[in-house]
Amino acid sequence: MASLCLKANNEEDSLIVVPDSMGRLVSVPKNPRRILPFTLAATELIRLMDGMDRIVGTTTTIKQRADLMPDIINIPDIGRGFTPNLEELVRLSPDLVITWCDYPGPELERQLEPLGIKVLRLDLMKPQYFYQETRLLAKILGPKASEKAEIFLNWYYSLDTEYQELLHKSGQGRKTFLIEQAQMGTVIGNTSGIHDTIVLAGGDNLASNIPKTYADVGTEWMIRANPQFLLKIFRNSNEPRSEIPRRMEEMQNSVLSRKGWEDMQAILNKNVYVLDADLCQGPRNIVGIYTIAHWFYPDLVSTEKATIIMSNYLEKFQNISVVP
Repeated sequence: MASLCLKANNEEDSLIVVPDSMGRLVSVPKNPRRILPFTLAATELIRLMDGMDRIVGTTTTIKQRADLMPDIINIPDIGRGFTPNLEELVRLSPDLVITWCDYPGPELERQLEPLGIKVLRLDLMKPQYFYQETRLLAKILGPKASEKAEIFLNWYYSLDTEYQELLHKSGQGRKTFLIEQAQMGTVIGNTSGIHDTIVLAGGDNLASNIPKTYADVGTEWMIRANPQFLLKIFRNSNEPRSEIPRRMEEMQNSVLSRKGWEDMQAILNKNVYVLDADLCQGPRNIVGIYTIAHWFYPDLVSTEKATIIMSNYLEKFQNISVVP
């Protein structure tokens, strides 16, 4: 990503030029009042910065996250983020749309920008760019948002630094892992933010030589790789949030009982875990790091640590009371 810069656009004072997550300089509104974020991470950060009153529309997936953002319930739904209802989006008249690097494709800009709707591709997926991208979003939203963002980032940084120092001082060796997507035999390579998060937790991805987000390597390749840990990714679905723990347990048991996988280190030692993809991107990424750290190094990180961090995040930054 290009280094952070903000400069006035000479042609139109209401715009500023910023670097997006693809390294391009793009013009976006200064202090936008009508924002439509496609990503959960951007929505959470806007809420954290007291900008929820600026959000004029949301996606079906984000709409299901009332547990994180109760006020999302009354915001109009434009459908799936990858395939939004553009007619409804235009009707809501946002001045800024925030989306991923790759989805939807470049046709989004071609369709919206002639209508005066600017598009910012702000991924918020990779932890190494998270501070920079969060500050960029805050600067776009204005000084008050920047103040809120700095308080949050200081909290995030202190936890991140605390764990990295703890891991370094422990002298414990790194753990080998594979991350399997929903489809059996499909692993996550080295371009994914999920890969980066697990590496920060102390792991070495045995698929790190694959320069892709996902790769269908097949089950025989995974068995030969013989990881110490096998992490299965769970992605949010249409079902109630209360059903998710049961679904994750079913996925874990299904992997542990696979025929022909019995000699894999991860299966033998029952080091198979289901990881919520939400915890590997955006402002809750630090919860993901500590969750994985407990799996890798239970003597360094207690089982309660990630739960405490999540509760602190909800109470301090999302103003949500956590019932013990």
